[in-house]
Amino acid sequence: MQTWYILVEERKDGPYSKEDIEKYAAGGRFSPETMVWQKGMAKWKPAKEVFELVSTIGSITDQEHSETHFNNVVWYIKSSSRKIGPIKYAELKKRIATGEYKKNDLIYSSALGRWTPISAVEELRQSDSDHKAEGKKWYLNYKGDSFGPYTETNLISLLKQGKVTPTNKIWNEAKKKWLCIQNTKFAQFIPDSLKKRWEGLENWYYMRGTQKLGPFSTKAIISSIKSGTIQPKDRLWSDQRNKWQKVAEIDTFFRLFEKIYKDTDAELWYTKDNDNISGPYSVYDLRQRIQSGSLTFNSLVFSKKSGKWERINSIKRLKAALFVASKIHNNNNSTSSPPRRSELNKNYDGDEDTR
Repeated sequence: MQTWYILVEERKDGPYSKEDIEKYAAGGRFSPETMVWQKGMAKWKPAKEVFELVSTIGSITDQEHSETHFNNVVWYIKSSSRKIGPIKYAELKKRIATGEYKKNDLIYSSALGRWTPISAVEELRQSDSDHKAEGKKWYLNYKGDSFGPYTETNLISLLKQGKVTPTNKIWNEAKKKWLCIQNTKFAQFIPDSLKKRWEGLENWYYMRGTQKLGPFSTKAIISSIKSGTIQPKDRLWSDQRNKWQKVAEIDTFFRLFEKIYKDTDAELWYTKDNDNISGPYSVYDLRQRIQSGSLTFNSLVFSKKSGKWERINSIKRLKAALFVASKIHNNNNSTSSPPRRSELNKNYDGDEDTR
């Protein structure tokens, strides 16, 4: 039976059978670049150059050098004669992106099969280029206003402290658009305690008058918002937050009000003052008229969906939409444009209104 030896971190390892090599290749420990040797060979060669192993390792050339494969193996780094590892691929990318290691530093994994300069690995070179292109200045959108600039370290710190949430939006010169934190590279820094909030594991309490009711699950709160029982200005508390907040100020639930606003706004509304009927108006138009004093919550309105004239105060979905109208209108106008630099506040720390 043929036996093979492989180089692991420049050390001879083996012997292995051809079946062992096949198993290791499937598990990510062995790649086409791995150096191999057996009795009768004049020197060590990459597995992809050894005829007997080509059929064993199959077509794992391009695939082996994919992000998925890199995530399945451990990595080592040589920098200034120090060897660091084993570490995961995500950690390796983060350290390179933050400038902790240079392009000429050496890295090793079974996917590479040998110590290789960072600059020679296309995926890592691309990651480093992307990082440089993104720049260091980030801006944060909070309740329609822009804050910053922040460095990546600043943003990571705010995330770990829970002062910004996964659905807060960030922007920089390279991206040219606002992105939710949970859809960016910063998502990996969201603490587990904060993730639980988005998985519906919080116990919520609801203040009705002077009576504290609960606990309720996130699902139950969502159901009450949809039915109109809980309005945007009502306050909630949970043991993970330790403060009372208006429902509309909690990003977990604000997204629901965005949908309520969108659906209610699509109805087209008419107003009646004595016998004078005017319209149609959007929800934001109604909000503006209320603020100007030409309309009150006791005014009569009509939409085709309701099919009758009703007072604003009696229409739960409209009350909810009116409460968040200004915030949503401002957000919609700011999501594709650069920050308003005159309004930036470098000291913003994400604290919300509390009772």
